[in-house]
Amino acid sequence: MISMPIVRQLAGTLPNTYKEASLYWRHSFNTICSRVAMFPQHLVHYFVMRYTKPGDKVADFWAGTGTAPFEACLFGRIGVGNELSPEALTVMRAKLEPPRLADLCSYIGSAGERMRRKSKQEIDKLGIELGLDLCYHPKTLMEILKLKSILYEDFQDSNRIVKQCANFVCALTLGILHGDRPESLSIPMDSAKAISVNHIRQMQSLYPEKYKPSRYRSVLHSLISKLAKVFNDPIPRFSGKVYSKDALDFEPRYEFKMIITSPPYINVHTYAYDNRIRLWFLGRDYKEVHKKLFATEDLNRYLDCLVRCLKQMESHLGTPAACFLVLGDVKKNNDIVQLGELLAKRWIETSNTELRLHRIIVDPTTPGRRRYFNLGARRGVTIERILEFHKGRVVEKNVNIDWKTRPWASLEL
Repeated sequence: MISMPIVRQLAGTLPNTYKEASLYWRHSFNTICSRVAMFPQHLVHYFVMRYTKPGDKVADFWAGTGTAPFEACLFGRIGVGNELSPEALTVMRAKLEPPRLADLCSYIGSAGERMRRKSKQEIDKLGIELGLDLCYHPKTLMEILKLKSILYEDFQDSNRIVKQCANFVCALTLGILHGDRPESLSIPMDSAKAISVNHIRQMQSLYPEKYKPSRYRSVLHSLISKLAKVFNDPIPRFSGKVYSKDALDFEPRYEFKMIITSPPYINVHTYAYDNRIRLWFLGRDYKEVHKKLFATEDLNRYLDCLVRCLKQMESHLGTPAACFLVLGDVKKNNDIVQLGELLAKRWIETSNTELRLHRIIVDPTTPGRRRYFNLGARRGVTIERILEFHKGRVVEKNVNIDWKTRPWASLEL
């Protein structure tokens, strides 16, 4: 078999390219909780609009906080998201299965009353290990502990609306547990990941006025403030489907028109460690969560796993259909590893299927665009490669997108 040369195209040269969108081109639901390496909404929007139509099913096998399936739902498609990380899964479920705003407001008011009546809660061993007393005013921390207990009770409730509201409030809380926004509950901290206990102690020693948890922040008031920001934009009429499986074991009962996903970048992102305070709030130990997530430094094992996942994705694609994999260039042992190029070559060499590589879109990243700046110079990502696969004869629609407007504001949602 003669292999065709790989076609490469710079993202900036795509017609009506998503690179024209501003950093803040996003629906307010995508501000529920910041997370390292979140999918940019404008990138997903571009491919959803050009390769699918309303009613089509769109999936993300490593969905994170659910940007891709939410975008599909927002524009009349059926969004399906799969994710193993508990904190990301909570946020994705909030986006894809949101309760009515009236129900949420009523629930938050009721939760506030229950917090006032609830007896004092003790911080557990893991919370002490994570240095929560260094991050929060004692009264704020007590309110966090009470809310954590209340949400745990409501997750066991048989009432669907109570569960939906509890999950949404939980997602909002994950978004304000740490950060530097007015509604953030912690000392000044990165909103995408928690900083280490040693770092906190160092900052409190150098800048006690700024980093000592001397200011009380009301959990209830912060939740209300966050809720107002999140519901600034209309929400979709269509809810999505949420799964929590290993990508290799993900067997949805659907045939997809498009899959768009971003697999882990070898061991670059330490998702469980970065989200250890959020995982604690969910009653999970980050060390145990880390063991269940796919992370390896073995490049061959990594590529073999992605090839198997691609074949799994292919089995769930209709014909014609498109599949997009976003992979960044990473630093490993002082060398730049182009994961996308390596996977493309491995796929061409080892696969004999209908799914063929159409092109590689080379996308230099903008600092801050997907929060790669906080990975450090040694392991930061500066270029991403979008592997575009086609199954059957795929036709790209000529859709003109105005990147200066926010299109969901005028949708009938």
